[in-house]
Amino acid sequence: MTLNVTPGDPNANSYALQADADTFALARGFTSFWDACTVPQKEGFLQWATRLLDQLDWKGGRLTPQQALRWPRVAVLDQDGWLVQQSTIPKFLLNATCELAILLAVGDRTDDGGTLPISRVQVGTLSVDFNAKMPPEPRVIPKPVKDYVRPYLRSEGARLVRC
Repeated sequence: MTLNVTPGDPNANSYALQADADTFALARGFTSFWDACTVPQKEGFLQWATRLLDQLDWKGGRLTPQQALRWPRVAVLDQDGWLVQQSTIPKFLLNATCELAILLAVGDRTDDGGTLPISRVQVGTLSVDFNAKMPPEPRVIPKPVKDYVRPYLRSEGARLVRC
């Protein structure tokens, strides 16, 4: 599998290259899970992270109808009020993609575990007990990734949720 990070390309499939993610992982000091992955696995995680990020409700509009990914976008301002460049992948998006890909390498954030947090159900006089010891379901887009992208989302409350 080959990563295509060309902004606006109809065949683009990632916002970051494996080398970007390797550098990002090294800089953040979290490399054990990422380093254990093969090149095809890393590329797969980067594509998966890109697909998840593309499901967010971004400000602005797509640059062209032919582009495969949601970025580049038009009419998006950065935190300082400048227009976000349309000819490159913005740094915040590259960082968010790398961060999410690394977290996906640690574990499937989209897996609901296949179980409900219910420990007991009773039909007569209807009773339901919830398992208080069950860990909370992880957010598909975790806080560190959300912090990178929050200024570029249509609303603060925008989030990707499992259906």
